[in-house]
Amino acid sequence: MDKKRTIEIHLHTNYSCNLFCKHCYNNSGSCNKSKLPQEFVLDLIRKVCNRYNVEIHLEGGEIFLLPELLAAMNTLPDEILKCITITTNGTICLTDPEVLEMLSRIGALRVSVEGHTNEQQRAIRNIDLTPVLDNACFYKENNIPVWLRVTLHKNNYEAFVKETLPALNSESFENIQVYEFQNVGRGNDNHVDFEIGASIGHFLKSLEENHSLLKGNIRMLFPENRISEILDKKDALLEKGYKVQVLEPRAGISIHADGQVYLCAWENDPEKCIMNICETGVDTFLERIETMDLMHQCSHCSAIGIVKKD
Repeated sequence: MDKKRTIEIHLHTNYSCNLFCKHCYNNSGSCNKSKLPQEFVLDLIRKVCNRYNVEIHLEGGEIFLLPELLAAMNTLPDEILKCITITTNGTICLTDPEVLEMLSRIGALRVSVEGHTNEQQRAIRNIDLTPVLDNACFYKENNIPVWLRVTLHKNNYEAFVKETLPALNSESFENIQVYEFQNVGRGNDNHVDFEIGASIGHFLKSLEENHSLLKGNIRMLFPENRISEILDKKDALLEKGYKVQVLEPRAGISIHADGQVYLCAWENDPEKCIMNICETGVDTFLERIETMDLMHQCSHCSAIGIVKKD
């Protein structure tokens, strides 16, 4: 039997969102109310998992605004659900037993936060952090594999390693994923407020000096312009117990809630759309990508990672 091709899919179920975050890369929460039909989403997930070794990132907008879809996903087998990471802003606490059962079977539930204080959360999301962490704790208590997803930017950069990561650890969150801010979507309109700048030297030095404060599993992902600077510090980071890995380009696609398909998860330019899955249908879509070169890595894609694992 031929070996299955490996791909990564970012599947945006809806554009609707109960927040209007300043750094949103796909402008969720705007006037675009497009969403993919529930049966369409389930059919796509089943068929793509049957054909590929796939990692699916399921997100919105805010996907927790679609509780019926989440409950219906409980009909998917474990081998499919384990391939799925769901991302939420953490403001909605769903207690439906079917939803909780499904979430306990997925690979990860990523809850997005902006730091360790209410002030940091309000500055970007206009909400307090406390209720979000309370909801994340509720999901953890229901045996759901919760990860916190944090954006590293100019306003939380200075004390991020020494204060933010230990504070989140102390709240019992041992799985944390960090991405650097990217100037796409609404982030492009607010990049002056959030871009870190040419160097992350302070951050790397802080990782060395404060490594003993960090607990659990922490994954930090950076774009290609950080590769050289991080590799210059690789030996020092290894000595402190970190793992540094240059990431190879990956085959992947991004499907938006209006059906537009892109190669890059960060892409929003309609001119870069390669097809519309709502127009082609799932089967034709799968036939087309079978012959396409889906390898992609741009200036926004994660190209190097730093991992701290207990």
